[in-house]
Amino acid sequence: MSGGNLNAILEHCLERIAGGDSVEQCLAEYPQHADRLKPLLEVAHDLNQLPRVRPRPTADIAIQQQLKQRMLPNANHPPSPSWQGKFLTRPARWEKEPTIMKIFSRSLQSLLPRSLAMVAIIIVIVFAIAIIPNMTGPDPDQDTALQAPLTVTEPPVTSTMEATSQPTATAVPTQPATSEPTVETAATAIPPTAVQPGKFAIYLAAGGIPITPNLTLSQIELAGEPLIDSDDIITYESETHLVELTTAASQRLTDLNLPGNLFVVTVGQERVYYGGFMAAYMSRSYDGVVILWPPITRDDLKMEIQLGYPGSDFFIGEDPRSDPRIMDALRQAGKLR
Repeated sequence: MSGGNLNAILEHCLERIAGGDSVEQCLAEYPQHADRLKPLLEVAHDLNQLPRVRPRPTADIAIQQQLKQRMLPNANHPPSPSWQGKFLTRPARWEKEPTIMKIFSRSLQSLLPRSLAMVAIIIVIVFAIAIIPNMTGPDPDQDTALQAPLTVTEPPVTSTMEATSQPTATAVPTQPATSEPTVETAATAIPPTAVQPGKFAIYLAAGGIPITPNLTLSQIELAGEPLIDSDDIITYESETHLVELTTAASQRLTDLNLPGNLFVVTVGQERVYYGGFMAAYMSRSYDGVVILWPPITRDDLKMEIQLGYPGSDFFIGEDPRSDPRIMDALRQAGKLR
């Protein structure tokens, strides 16, 4: 089975853990897949240690007896006729004798034509009242009232034209003043004083942007302050990209709900690559760079930057983690190992 695919190996290890074997025993049998199997087997081992609730042996018998008593009819006492049977077998009284509903329906049938006729007459009267004044011609008082506003509004016409012409002359210099901050904000997405030139940093995407495929790196707006920078790093392993953080930085990450959010790695003012925060309990996969937080190694001071989730088989593209700009920045800060 050691030469089989990874799924078959994982299924075999899960069966062994369910049978009582430890994670180390399973990893010792498949050392070539240890880095992929370890996080999954640790979760399975923790789930296997949870207490299991088992019902009492007499519970199934009691439930079956209760179901039989409710589902099976009593043979000694035949069921009494229900209220539906009584009403269905007896003819309705309203079919024999005239009731209030029948009387009301008959009177409604006789009154309906009369009511429609009255409504039609009222509509004709209202329509006639509305048309007759218009047929007699316009009122002279109304003509003078309509003409008066025309003579009053003629002078303000020139004043409004003058008023509108004056702002147009001053509106030209004000337009660049309002547009300059917008262009400046879009061009400098990273605050100029956020990090020092050539300093390694990790930013969260502004506004809590979730992990989204096929993003353009230059279009991602960054948060105002870096989440992690060189001062928060004790060591950075160049081969495994395992980062040892300070206690304050680790606590900062733990206090935030990071899984599912986008991050961007920068060196100074340059953006190098982006990725996503994931967690071991998430069922979705991701084909980019991933930071698992909380870490599956149960060491809150170690942060691993890996390819793809749940494993490197899901990663697509070139590995950007060893970019020369990142390595040079960490080497100058004395963090690279």
